[in-house]
Amino acid sequence: MFMNIEEIMEECVKCNASDILLVPGSPVSFQVNGFLRTYIEFIPDDEVAALVKEVYRKASRDVENLMSGKKDDDFIVQLNEKVRFRVNAFRTLGNPAAVLRCVQDNMLETISQSIPEKIIKYSELSSGLILISGSPGSGKTTTAAAMLEHNNRNHKKHIITLEDPVEYRMKADKCVISQRDIYTDVADYETAIASCLRERPNIIFIGELRGQKATEAALKAAESGMLVIATLHTKGATDTLSRILQNFPANHAESVSMQLANTLRVIIYQKLIDRIGEHGTVVFETVENITAISNLIRDRKIRQLKNVQHSNPDLLPCSMEAKLLYAYRDGKFSREVVTEYADPEYRSWSETQMKVIDMLRNSGKADEYRIGQA
Repeated sequence: MFMNIEEIMEECVKCNASDILLVPGSPVSFQVNGFLRTYIEFIPDDEVAALVKEVYRKASRDVENLMSGKKDDDFIVQLNEKVRFRVNAFRTLGNPAAVLRCVQDNMLETISQSIPEKIIKYSELSSGLILISGSPGSGKTTTAAAMLEHNNRNHKKHIITLEDPVEYRMKADKCVISQRDIYTDVADYETAIASCLRERPNIIFIGELRGQKATEAALKAAESGMLVIATLHTKGATDTLSRILQNFPANHAESVSMQLANTLRVIIYQKLIDRIGEHGTVVFETVENITAISNLIRDRKIRQLKNVQHSNPDLLPCSMEAKLLYAYRDGKFSREVVTEYADPEYRSWSETQMKVIDMLRNSGKADEYRIGQA
């Protein structure tokens, strides 16, 4: 074998990589700031399989869980006291493969410093639903963990986290904390959320909100006076709300829309974007559930959300387009990045705004730019 799995894990930590990719037919690779970096160029398929099996042995887990079943296998493997890896093992053309996400407890405080204080403060809400959306690997769980840790350090509350598997292990400070591993500590998400109603938490964190029953339970918990923070693999507020409503049959649409309109507090959408000279900066968009938004949800006119966001002076500055344009003004993002990541319907508008910024910059007044300026 070229290297053992512990050596690869240790190298991953040294490189500040977020993931290790062990896939037959491909190099052993690290994900660093959103980009793949080859670590072992040429490696036979049987060596990759041996590395995956070594991951299983290190986790005291039977690889037959993967090879004899038809589902992926998710679990945690510990490197040392401070570093562990969240493993997603799967089969490709009958061969074992895995992606290992590096989780370092001591990195949470450092990463938290890059999360806007406004977003952290949302976790001080007493009840309702906070949805954190973004693509896989964009840092949704890290954002949620930072919000929970803020409460743990500053408020006396009862926090329950429900994850598959638990990613950040929290050490109780001012809070009482229960962390439940789905399929190990409890049968499934819907059972876990329902049991929370009897356990009197102030905050429930749901690692991934999916399916009708789990969503029903989450909405009920939010209605019952708890703060529910949940992540979804979605792209923006419109996609997030649509995904939730799609979990339900048409005859439930009206009642669910009412529940969602009444319980939603904010949607946080985050995206990993390259800065000039750097990689992997997270940009946050927030959509607070003001009256105009709750009316759209209640009337099931979700597709109009982006238009309302851009026409409302309270919502526009928090939009993804505004964050991109301010970063362009400050020399952090290129014109191409703004155009690429702006909503397709607002790319032309963003181009016009960048021309305004360029005019102000040429006269030495770029810092006077305000979003929507003509």
